[in-house]
Amino acid sequence: MGLIYIMKKKILKNFLLGALFLATLSIVLTIGEVWIYIDNFDSPNTRVIKVIFPFFYTIMLLYSIPRALRVLRVSLISYQIYQLKMSLQ
Repeated sequence: MGLIYIMKKKILKNFLLGALFLATLSIVLTIGEVWIYIDNFDSPNTRVIKVIFPFFYTIMLLYSIPRALRVLRVSLISYQIYQLKMSLQ
């Protein structure tokens, strides 16, 4: 019942759009890691990727943690609303 409430409020749509961003960023990071292990560790390309990696991981953390907390908060609120409706019936 709480999931239906979330879908009605279109919160699930926003969450899935955020998940798409995180999935794309994760794929880019995975390709970069494979490139580092395949390529020579001291080539200029891998040095650039090694510098960019912490930046991407920081973006992922700064983007995903607040989003996950927001989804958790909305889920708890929707569950409390559901319990309140059931107790009033």
